[in-house]
Amino acid sequence: MIEGTNGWMSKIDESMFGMPLEGEKLESFAAVFGSMLAGNIATSLTETKH
Repeated sequence: MIEGTNGWMSKIDESMFGMPLEGEKLESFAAVFGSMLAGNIATSLTETKH
């Protein structure tokens, strides 16, 4: 599992939503963001270039 600080994740959500998230909402956002990032990386690695 990758761990980080709430500071950088809070800056990302603040830039996306215009307000900082805290507590469970911040944890939920971090999980969804991580899933999207992992999905994009996995997709990029499996795509074949023709």
